[in-house]
Amino acid sequence: LMQYLLWNFKANFAVVRRSVFCLLPLLAHFENDSDQELALLCYQNLHIGLSNSSYIISSSHSTQNHSCFQTMHYSRSWKSKVSLLKFCQVLVFSNLFVFENYDRPQKILQLINYLITHPQVEVRLAAAESIAGFIQCGYFSVSPSFINFCEFAKKFLRKKSFLSLKELLREFRRTHQDNWDEHKKCFTFSQLKSINNLLVSPNYYV
Repeated sequence: LMQYLLWNFKANFAVVRRSVFCLLPLLAHFENDSDQELALLCYQNLHIGLSNSSYIISSSHSTQNHSCFQTMHYSRSWKSKVSLLKFCQVLVFSNLFVFENYDRPQKILQLINYLITHPQVEVRLAAAESIAGFIQCGYFSVSPSFINFCEFAKKFLRKKSFLSLKELLREFRRTHQDNWDEHKKCFTFSQLKSINNLLVSPNYYV
């Protein structure tokens, strides 16, 4: 089945059928299987085959979205969640004309927010990386509510969630370093102070 799927992705230039997205939970799970041959085939299908040919139509979005939510919520393997987060990045980037419509950005954000508080650090870092990438490409906008959420993260969230949000802000600052003088105009003085206090380690020798 895995070999057939890979051949189908390479030979098919049409949109991906809905039935293929129902296999997402299996692909994400067996990508981390102890059987190296099976794991390699699942990796190729998920990150090479399906990602490179993942042009979908608007009507199939609900099926893909349902499959992602099912895997994120019910999978016991944190590695499956990381695999699916990386897949979602490529899927959205390849289909911005579909995913930017209606309430789809909000649903993707809800999906990532659910995982940014996951107990496993690898899942939280993958979720933070996803949000930073979507912000950088303009899929997510840095709204005042988003800024306030990050600003007060240390006060209201648990330590594990705070560390992921800290990594998210660090990644955002790093990717916007070249034009930071322009970007920082979007923040107030108190917000910039909070960001600096969050990202800059205190100097005990001063």
